[in-house]
Amino acid sequence: MSMALCAPVSAADRISIARIDCDTGVHLVAHAVPLPALLERLSQVLGFQLQLMGSSDSIIDVDIARHPPELIAKLSAVDNIIVSQTPDPRCPGRFRISKVWLLSKVPGGLQRPAAEAASAPAMSEAEKQQIREADNAYRRAHGMPPLSD
Repeated sequence: MSMALCAPVSAADRISIARIDCDTGVHLVAHAVPLPALLERLSQVLGFQLQLMGSSDSIIDVDIARHPPELIAKLSAVDNIIVSQTPDPRCPGRFRISKVWLLSKVPGGLQRPAAEAASAPAMSEAEKQQIREADNAYRRAHGMPPLSD
């Protein structure tokens, strides 16, 4: 009779992070990793500050290659994550992550109540254009590229 010894596998053992190049960004592979543990590992490898101000029960399974700010945004659509970016001196024209905050989830999700959604007036094209222009002015003032239409 043989016995197999099984050591527990840590979250770090289920994460692979590789910087590819300025065009591709970072390749991340994670299998069944809790979001806070994944963010901790990413902060160590990519060199950004992490503030865990809330909790998350999200388990991440992913195999993607993106630029770091986009990569963080793709990790979870249901968690409340804020990403602060600065220009990346290693990749001109690209941004790196300077800080990430994981905040508490909003109870019941991020949906507006049905009555509020139904009563919201539709915006005119001129109003939409004004908002786009204001967003792009803000982004330019903070060193970010403008949004495409």
